[in-house]
Amino acid sequence: MRRSVPSIRTGSLKSAALIAVFSILFAAVAGAQDFRAKLTVTVTDPSGMAVPAAAVELTNVSTAEAASAKSNDTGVYSFLFLQPGAYNLKVTAAGFKPAVRENIVLQSYQASGIDVKLEVGGVADSVTVTAEGTLLQTETASRGMNVDSRLVTDLPVANHNPMMLGQTLQGVYMRPLGAYTDPWTITSQFMINGGLMYLNEFQVDGAPNNAQFGNNVYGYSPPNEAVSEVSVQANSYDAQYGRTSGGVINVSTKSGSSQFHAEGWTYLKRTGWNANSFQNNAIRAPRAPAPQTQW
Repeated sequence: MRRSVPSIRTGSLKSAALIAVFSILFAAVAGAQDFRAKLTVTVTDPSGMAVPAAAVELTNVSTAEAASAKSNDTGVYSFLFLQPGAYNLKVTAAGFKPAVRENIVLQSYQASGIDVKLEVGGVADSVTVTAEGTLLQTETASRGMNVDSRLVTDLPVANHNPMMLGQTLQGVYMRPLGAYTDPWTITSQFMINGGLMYLNEFQVDGAPNNAQFGNNVYGYSPPNEAVSEVSVQANSYDAQYGRTSGGVINVSTKSGSSQFHAEGWTYLKRTGWNANSFQNNAIRAPRAPAPQTQW
């Protein structure tokens, strides 16, 4: 007995091919979100002309990790996917004095440009700038706000929850509900630049950190000691961010350094250590139980 095999129409094949292509493009765009920084270096001579093939070297101060490259025909090179932190930049070219820029601080999502003007001279001489000013966000339309590593360490943080540092930034308001400040309590009580509550994007090191619990809430809060900075991207931002009318809150974890170090701590909260509330005292009620232990 012969069976007839259903024919596959050419239109179906084209539709399947288009779906596959769009799926690949969407995956590429979805994976383009990245919290790391970008630094574009433009090298010129004293007259302002581009210096091609100049050697540019960028070194992470904490890890001593260095990246080397050559400027293109227009004297430009862009360093991509840089961990937030401080960097030193060295630029050399034949017939010019080496130029050194120290302590260039890059933050999450930052995309900045820096101009290096070389001076004519020998390689034995060098021009060093030891105190680099704050870089402008010249390479992207996004405007972010950051709580840097020094403030993460120095500021008091409720219940060791670094998410609470977001409310210290301009335009960010968090509804004051004390029960939702614990690091194991998922919450999204943030309102950013007047955006709606529950419509924010949460990330850890640029990866989605949204819990599947009703509306948009965060799923994990790393220990405060493991956090290098907290950043908030307020709407409007680049097209790579979406699904929110509020903002993007990212927690960047420390990437390590060239020296071994560790920290240990415990955070204790006991019922008998706290004063009773005014309302309980008024009706002669005992303290409400509130034990808590974080190691």
